[in-house]
Amino acid sequence: MLTSLIQWALNGSLVYLSLWSFGIHVDSPLLVSCIALGVIAFGVTVPSSPGYFGVIQLCFTIALEPFVAKEDMARVFAASVYYHLAQYVPVTIVGLIFLALSGFRLS
Repeated sequence: MLTSLIQWALNGSLVYLSLWSFGIHVDSPLLVSCIALGVIAFGVTVPSSPGYFGVIQLCFTIALEPFVAKEDMARVFAASVYYHLAQYVPVTIVGLIFLALSGFRLS
């Protein structure tokens, strides 16, 4: 249970970092980060494309739409791409490293 709480906290922190990095200001950034994370977690349970490309961006923008001005939605989308790639790229690289070390090949 502790590792699960740590993982949720780290993911929430990554949402917060994504918002901060793109200069998206909301009244309660930690609460909004948790709401966005919850919407994303719910959204990825629906069968979709590999890697959830598009789904995470849609959920991220839907979750932040009530909290952000309409003219800032382009930055929200950019923050969603940053959030997604900040998770996707390291996990994929580590997976490829372990694949190479295991002796298995893609062929």
